[in-house]
Amino acid sequence: MDPDAAPIRVLLADDHPVVRRGLSALLGTLDGVTVVGQAGTGAEIVKEVALTRPDVVIMDLRMPVLDGVAATQQITRDYPDVAVLVLTMFDEDALVADALRAGARGYLLKGAEQDEIERAIRAVARGDVIFTQAVAARVLGRVSAEPRGRSSRNSPRGSGRCSTRSPPEPGMRRLPTGSACPPRLWATTSRRSSPSWAWPPEPRPS
Repeated sequence: MDPDAAPIRVLLADDHPVVRRGLSALLGTLDGVTVVGQAGTGAEIVKEVALTRPDVVIMDLRMPVLDGVAATQQITRDYPDVAVLVLTMFDEDALVADALRAGARGYLLKGAEQDEIERAIRAVARGDVIFTQAVAARVLGRVSAEPRGRSSRNSPRGSGRCSTRSPPEPGMRRLPTGSACPPRLWATTSRRSSPSWAWPPEPRPS
């Protein structure tokens, strides 16, 4: 990592204090990542974003007052430069779809290993979209079911063009697919955990 690069500023949103403390301790061991605040409700995390302007919000979905999906929608609407990374226990299709429609740029489960969480934070901070393997399989399934040359209105934002650029970091590789022009999809692998999947979309508006 570039020692002169600004640290990635992260906010934590989870209604369980033990989870927040654990995540904060974990992220404190990562080079170039700084936790700038925590919140236990969706309403609190929206206020914290306004105060601290983080680069990444790690968002639980089931929270009181305002749930994580509604909070994500407000954050991505009002602060489009802030990336939301969902970290939750739940992987139901409806929740995944709702989070992506709200603008989340990543979706991980709470069983993820430290290196997978780190990779996801760095990915969403640089503008990529990253999913767990199970979520990626569903996204790919929906993309594959679309007519060629068209994309779903509810799919993550992307160019719809074939990518010719190199993988964004060492260890990534282009995935084989059967579609004529798939989204730009990358697999990231971890020695200690199952793969996650990264898809760089169009740059977000500033």
